[in-house]
Amino acid sequence: VPGFAAWANLPGTGPEGYPTWANYLTQYYGGTRPGSLNPPDLTYDFKRDVQFTDLAAFGEATVHITPKWRVVGGVRVFSEDFRQTTIQHLYNSGTTFGSDSLGTSEGTGAKRTLDKIFKASTSYDLGPTTLAYAIFSQGYRAGGANAYPIGTCNFCNSASLVPFGPDRANNYEIGLKGSLGKFRYTAALYEIDWTAIQLEVSSTAGTPIIVNGNDARSRGIELETHYSVTDDITLSAGYAYTDAVLTQPFAVSGGFDGAKGALLPGVSRHQINGALDYMPTLLEDRAVDFHLDGAYRSGFANQIQADLPNYRHLSGFALFNAYIQANITPKIQLQLFAHNLLNAKGVTAESSLEPAGPTPATYAEQARFDPSEFVTRPLTVGLQIVIRR
Repeated sequence: VPGFAAWANLPGTGPEGYPTWANYLTQYYGGTRPGSLNPPDLTYDFKRDVQFTDLAAFGEATVHITPKWRVVGGVRVFSEDFRQTTIQHLYNSGTTFGSDSLGTSEGTGAKRTLDKIFKASTSYDLGPTTLAYAIFSQGYRAGGANAYPIGTCNFCNSASLVPFGPDRANNYEIGLKGSLGKFRYTAALYEIDWTAIQLEVSSTAGTPIIVNGNDARSRGIELETHYSVTDDITLSAGYAYTDAVLTQPFAVSGGFDGAKGALLPGVSRHQINGALDYMPTLLEDRAVDFHLDGAYRSGFANQIQADLPNYRHLSGFALFNAYIQANITPKIQLQLFAHNLLNAKGVTAESSLEPAGPTPATYAEQARFDPSEFVTRPLTVGLQIVIRR
């Protein structure tokens, strides 16, 4: 944080009787004095070292039952060797949020897995431009290690949460895709069943960590369309409905739990997108693309545990973008773009360090727990030049 050390050591910056903010951080929080580190304005760092080896044998075979009907089967046998070490420093918070005056949090995890996953699908040609299909597939995601304060500090968590395990998923999907003249479409229904789903929660210190929940399910519908109005004008649109919830409750050490039916975090029920392209032939027979697109997502939860103070249900938002793109020469392309045309404030995440542990005793300490928002980029206009050799 540039300038933080110089400011923190100025007389009069300390709250409630402390001569400086630096005194407050070192004496109240047990942190490292600002300016004593290299670089002097360092306030936070997070380092992660990952070693991952994936060895696999896989293949699939296709059987043509008839000229129009196909069946596919596949298998993947794999061996994973995963090791991860993480270390985090909250230098100003010291022993209040960490194991020492540097505010240290560490985590180490290792996992060796030998497993297999399967895939099966079938498809049938309903006509020369129409295909119906059904798919079953499995997924596997490796575990890892968290970094957060461990020990006896006010905001420490149990060491049992350092490692988190893998999760698995079974995916079922049926769909239809094809074309009717200049109109192309894809429609699909799906369900994904998770086992030991990995979920992000906030540790007592407010830092994000991963825990394994129980079973969960996501089901929905996806639609995509594309229509050529003329040789120069095309329209595309899409819609997705997603219902993603826990199907079993869970509870892990540290006070983290989830109720059956709780919404999975970060998932909007409705998502809509659309685009318009107008590509007339201009500039001496070189095409120009006038493009406009928009996307909307409905509201969503920021975490799984609705009874915590830092739980938020974030509002949905819409974003619109546009650009004009032209190939000036075969090697030079220009694009004038505008992102977020309406300058919408879309909040994609919100964090609050409100602790699940002790209540902050002072106003200055409470200020450290004010919520922060992660927002979409505001209206941005620019010119992009691409030169190809």
